[in-house]
Amino acid sequence: MKKATIFLLATLVLTACERGEVETPKFEVSVASNVVKAGTPVDFAISGHTDMVSFYSGESGNEYSHRLEDRIMENAMYITFGTTYTNGTNPSSIQFMWSSDFAGMDGAYTQADVESATWHDISDRFTWPKENKEGLIVPAGELDMSGFFPDEKTPVYLCYYYNVKAGQGICSYFNIQGFKINGVTPIGTEEAYTFGDCNWQVVLNKDSYSDVKSTYYPDVNTKRILMRSTKTANPVKDKEAWIVGGPFYKMSSLNMGPDRAVAIKANSDPMPSLYQYTFETPGEYTVTFVGINASVYGRKEVVREVRIKVVDDAGSVVSPSEGEWND
Repeated sequence: MKKATIFLLATLVLTACERGEVETPKFEVSVASNVVKAGTPVDFAISGHTDMVSFYSGESGNEYSHRLEDRIMENAMYITFGTTYTNGTNPSSIQFMWSSDFAGMDGAYTQADVESATWHDISDRFTWPKENKEGLIVPAGELDMSGFFPDEKTPVYLCYYYNVKAGQGICSYFNIQGFKINGVTPIGTEEAYTFGDCNWQVVLNKDSYSDVKSTYYPDVNTKRILMRSTKTANPVKDKEAWIVGGPFYKMSSLNMGPDRAVAIKANSDPMPSLYQYTFETPGEYTVTFVGINASVYGRKEVVREVRIKVVDDAGSVVSPSEGEWND
């Protein structure tokens, strides 16, 4: 009886192991030619079966060899925002400027801080709304601010200057939305400074606003900058205010994280027989397909690599000689 019990337990354990085993993926990838023209789709023929398939093109930012390590990339810093112009008849009463010698970084900004700084007007490098229309957000475009920084230790400040001259009609309102500074790299874009990072502060010429209720002062909240003054009256005094943001520091590099695969088959998807991809830039690429079988019992992967040479879209394609890439 004891021997029978031991035999039964062994059989159950063996059956459980077999039931929980994850099979090694069985699939292959091939191409008709390893040399292709830029801009021409490449057909990767796939055979066999695997639960999931991931793809790496071999281009910078999508390489299998970088799947476990961060990419530190050189970047430029681009300003972007949108503007709404409502109310009033003076669309030219706004300017956008930068300074590298603004001295207000120790606390609340003052008019003296602003007026003692050297400001560089960059308004003409952006697009501004000309039409007085509620809800019409005009994209300003993008501007690389990398050249504003004297060095990596000296901060730059940005400023929206609001100046309505007396007697020029009802004061216009400007609503700045979606302001951010992006770090742009060859493989993608990341936010370097969000709106909330900018520390926008309103600095009033208090004398110019002495005849205006505080409910009509320029204002900043968590999402937008609002430049305004009297809503209906033609001002008898010039109106002047600055909305200053910063400090902003030069970021010469960004951590873009590890390279991510493109999933071309999920567990519930049918097995594809073809995957198509287009290379736009000439060069040599190691294309990688990863077949994955996974369950609660484990995970197994098989990697298939294909070398692709991409040539200019001119002339004929010459295949590599035998053994040329067998290194």
